Amino acid sequence: MKISREKLLGLLESVSPGLSQRELIEQSSCFIFKDGRVATFNDEVACSMKSPCSGIEGAVAAKPLLELLSKLSEDMIDVVADGGKFKIKGVGRRAEIVMESEIVLPVDSIEEPDEWTALDDDFLEAVSVVHTVAASGNNANFNLTCVHIGPEVVEACDNFQSVRYPVSTDMKGSCLIRRDAIKHAIALGVNEFAMGDAWMHFRNPSGLMLSCRKWDEEYENLDQIFEGEGSSITLPGGLTEAVDKAKIFSSGNTDNDHIFVKIKDGKLTIRGEGTAGSFEERKKTSFDGNLSFMIAPKLLVEIAKKTNECMVAPGRLKIEAEKFTFVACLGVVE
Repeated sequence: MKISREKLLGLLESVSPGLSQRELIEQSSCFIFKDGRVATFNDEVACSMKSPCSGIEGAVAAKPLLELLSKLSEDMIDVVADGGKFKIKGVGRRAEIVMESEIVLPVDSIEEPDEWTALDDDFLEAVSVVHTVAASGNNANFNLTCVHIGPEVVEACDNFQSVRYPVSTDMKGSCLIRRDAIKHAIALGVNEFAMGDAWMHFRNPSGLMLSCRKWDEEYENLDQIFEGEGSSITLPGGLTEAVDKAKIFSSGNTDNDHIFVKIKDGKLTIRGEGTAGSFEERKKTSFDGNLSFMIAPKLLVEIAKKTNECMVAPGRLKIEAEKFTFVACLGVVE
């Protein structure tokens, strides 16, 4: 069958969040073509969408298929499954990728949603802001690696910083979803959700379904972190430009993309550091105290766009932006 190369490539890339980089589950690094859909599944995330390759069923290794489609130049390609091969034919060229006819990846274990509910307009922004403070998957404390989604709030905490974003979710209860799973909802532009027994499902306008494994663990009440008052301080202007430079280096830390902010002797220092090097910029501030904290660069940019007012209390700094509240534990200034 003839199909658009770009359409097929774009579709496969959109369901890639469900791929596993290390095949801990057999075929979890494959695209699964089955029942007119293409799916991926890595035990934490599953993605599926209607497939343009009608009639093709089997498991195809994702890496060579994606690389091949990205390097071909044809607008239209011939795709066919035959003899245990996923065959692609272009102008004067052809490729065959091994296809396993037996599908062992448990994509059928993902429950089918019965009813979809529209997400609040602020939900994706809430996830975008909140997930940046959750800890990496390597953290021993499971709850710290998750985003907590409740009926009226999306929040996260890694024991050094916390963000709470009030937003109506229309959920009857609450659940935890791993940071590295829920983050895919942002790029996919989901606008609907459905709750299952083991999964929270999302769907975007193109019909792509993203399923994130949900956990019904009890989440610590963060009220005491966000309550209380302190002394008001004003951060200097121009932070966005400084952060843009600092994150060039901090972004290389895939598990811990944070920049260091220090105020000492009337100067605010922003520092980003990673394996490739570091960047540091100082600005004058009227605050004469000494404090330091870590923050995700994207989050500091969002804060700087909305406010430069902070509250400092013993051991913590609190910033109330337009729609969310950020709290950071203050470190010792050297």
